[in-house]
Amino acid sequence: MLSEDFDDTYEHLENDTIRSYNGLANFMENPDIHSIITVFAEKMVQNLICTDGTTDEGKQVIEVTLETFDVFVSSPASCRLICRCELIKQLLQNHVVSHHVQ
Repeated sequence: MLSEDFDDTYEHLENDTIRSYNGLANFMENPDIHSIITVFAEKMVQNLICTDGTTDEGKQVIEVTLETFDVFVSSPASCRLICRCELIKQLLQNHVVSHHVQ
């Protein structure tokens, strides 16, 4: 019973968070938070793939990108959002397949 109450409360809080994120997205002239998350994920991946990690500037870009990603995925709600992004799903799927994880 207590577990069900907790799950209901958590789901309610997460739904409120998503509504707040969608409100912010609308304020920024985007249809929903997923459109912003998709751009965010694409830019993060571009930073990691296209940046020359041998230069001081490149190392700084990569470090900031990874720190930003770490902060973002530390929240359960935002972690769920980024996991719904098609680019991230594809990266995870490719990683699992390349390591034969089942």
